[in-house]
This record gives sequence, C-alpha cells and structure tokens, in this order.
Amino acid sequence: MAISRRFSGFLAISAATLFLVGFFLFASNFNRQFSYKSLLFSKPMVGDDADSSNTSSTYDSGAVKVNPLNDISRKPLNFAVAETTGYHDEVVAAFVHSFGSQKNSNLSLFQHSQRYGIEKIMQDFKLPKPVPASQPPTMLLADDATKFDVLVLTTCEYDRIKLASQLETLLEEGKTHLLCVVHHADHWANKDHESFMVPWIKKGLVDFITLSQHTATFLQETGMSAWKTKAPIRPFTPVFPVNLPQLPKAIDADKGDLGFGLQGLYESTRRNYETIFAHLQKFIDSRSSEREGTVSSNVTLHLLGQGTHPEVPSGLTSHVSFDESLDYDEYYSILSRTFALLPAFANDEYLDRKASSTVPAGLIGGTPLVATKEILTAYSYLPEAAVYLQKTDETEFDVIGRVLKDTAKHRIEKMQTVRHKCAEIVESNSRLVEGWIKEMTAEGRLGR
Repeated sequence: MAISRRFSGFLAISAATLFLVGFFLFASNFNRQFSYKSLLFSKPMVGDDADSSNTSSTYDSGAVKVNPLNDISRKPLNFAVAETTGYHDEVVAAFVHSFGSQKNSNLSLFQHSQRYGIEKIMQDFKLPKPVPASQPPTMLLADDATKFDVLVLTTCEYDRIKLASQLETLLEEGKTHLLCVVHHADHWANKDHESFMVPWIKKGLVDFITLSQHTATFLQETGMSAWKTKAPIRPFTPVFPVNLPQLPKAIDADKGDLGFGLQGLYESTRRNYETIFAHLQKFIDSRSSEREGTVSSNVTLHLLGQGTHPEVPSGLTSHVSFDESLDYDEYYSILSRTFALLPAFANDEYLDRKASSTVPAGLIGGTPLVATKEILTAYSYLPEAAVYLQKTDETEFDVIGRVLKDTAKHRIEKMQTVRHKCAEIVESNSRLVEGWIKEMTAEGRLGR
C-alpha cells in the first residue's frame, strides 16, 4: 500500500513537471513573437513594400477577428493629407488616391496651394468618395484635435516646422499616427529633426515614408544612423492614374510627331545643350528624305521644364519644343506621346539619397525611361521591361538613336508596357496602405 502511494505521488509530480515544462516552452515562444513585433518601434524597418496583397485581411482582437476597413459597424477611420510648401503636387495626389481608395474611411486635404490643375487630376480619381476640396494647412485642427487617425505630412522636413503647434496638440492627445514623407534622406542627420520626432517615436505614433527603396536605405544607414530612437521606414511609389490619350496604331505611329522628352530646368550647368542639339541633328538627318531639294523629318525634342531657354540652332527650331508651365493634364498628355524620356538627373544624389520626380512621371505618362542598371537598382519598382536599358558602352543618346531605328510596333508595345506597370503599382499602393492601416490597428497604434 505504501509502495502504491509512493508510486501515485511520483506520477503526480511527473505530470506537474511536464505541465510546467510545456507552459514555459509555450510562454518562451510567445515572448519571442511579441519581441519581434516590438522591434518595429526600436529599429527602423526598411523593406520593398511594393505590394501588401499578402497581408491578412483580418487580425486577432481577443477572440474576435476584425477588419477595420470592412467592418461598417465600426466608426470610419479619418485620414488627412497635408502639404505646407506649395510643391510636391504629385506626391500629394499619390497619397490622396491611395488613402482615398480605402473603405469605411473619410479623407481631408490640406494644401498650401494647388498648382497646374492638380485638383482636376484628383477630381477624376475613381474613389469610393469624391476627393474633398483642399483647405489651408492652418485649418488642420479647426474642428477637432482628435479627429484624424492618420496624418500624412507629404513634405515632412518643412511640414513639421510649419505645423509645429498643431502637431504638439496631436502629440498630447496621442490619437493620431503620423506618416512623415522624406524627400531628402541626408537632411535627417539633424538634431532638430531628431529631437522633434523622438516623442512621437517613443509613443509609437510615427512611420517614415520614402519615395523609393534607395532613399529608404540611405535614411536608415546614413540619415538616421546616429539617432538613438528609431521608427519604421517604409518605401512608397508616388504614382496615380491619369486619363491619357489612346496609343496610336503601329501603322500610324511614324506619321505623326516622333518625339522624345528631356525633363528638368533649362540650365546649361545641368546639360550641355550644344551636344544635345548636335545629336538631335544627327537623328533628323538619319530619318530625313530629300524631295525636290527640301528636307523633312518628324523627330522632335520636348524640353519639359522651365527657365531661360538655351539658344537653338536655326535649323532645329521646328524640332525643339519648350513645354513649360503646363497644366498636369497637358503635361502627361505630351509625355504619353513621346517614345522615350531621358532622366536628366542633375547629379548622382538621385541614385542614393534623393528620389527623382522624372522616374514616376514617366510611369504616370506612360513613357519608357532611358535607364542604366544603376537607375534600375535605385528605383527598384521600375522593371527592365518598362525601360530602354542603356548599356555600359552607350550614352543615353545612343539609346535614342537605337530606338529610332526600331519598328513602330515595338515602340508602341513598350509604351503599353509602361502604362500597364503604372496601373499595377497604383493598385498595389492601395493594398499597401490598407496593409499599413491593418498593421497599425492590430498593434494598437490606431483607434486609441
């Protein structure tokens, strides 16, 4: 009997031991998962977030699974997009489209000014609700300091200064999540920026958004490398849909203007225009046909920009078009009719710390970019199939000459590829933002 009792006691102790071991193993695994999520607030997160379509449509909230954007029983989320400098219209439009695409939400827009008819572009967006009229940034908190769940500062370097008092109020309330859009990744190695943002980071209320993968990497590794407290960094591609003219049929493509584009300020320090015009003359000569002593060619260089016009040789004046101060509708329409776009980067900083506006402009306008391998690496959202790849032994004008010798059919197909790629990115941007919102809600950063 005593042996039986001792054996029973041994079994009870063994069972208890196994239970405790199992419990601690489970707890250890749970803690590892929790610690992984907490890293989002202690280390920058840099990833190529081009598509969040794999993001789960639900998240765990206790025993109930909820999608904050699909659950109409929940209060709609309130988003705001703000820009205080009067620039970066295209970046504003891209965020307006991506956030305006979300279900069960309201959008507010605050801009210093709306240039070149950008409001017409946005009014044409096919969204669940019309794009609201823009208000002055000073009206950001006119109605309710706790109104906005997400505030996008589209020129964050300056917006955070011009909206300092409003942001202080929002920080005290602790109910609004900032998306801080970075244009110059090197400008953030700055104590003033850091001291302003640290309280937001410590509360888990800010993410930094860059406009390309290469600027996200630079921001993490250089711009914010000395920051003691860091926040997530997410890349975003600033494109949006526009109404473009229908592409011509291949049989008609060579009959009209055979144009290529060069975007940027008209500055001789940025470009050697004598060389540019000399190349243009060669292109014209190679495609010209002499009839009765006259020379005709339909090759045209579109200079899309502004500034003092460079002197154009008299024989080329009908082949050079200065397209300046255009409304966005006309600007993208011209781009859509050019068979190629030269990047015209002012310097190599657009390959590591700055994001060029030319690259997304080409996508929006459906124009293939002449791109080096270095450009494709920096702007990783741009596939090789949507560009004319410049080989290591070629100049960009060598590429233009090569394309001019190609068939009209191939040129039209390349332009169509660019349009399809832009549409894909626009759609994936909406899913990307949806994924951000779900993640922030699941982690308690929204709906506080």
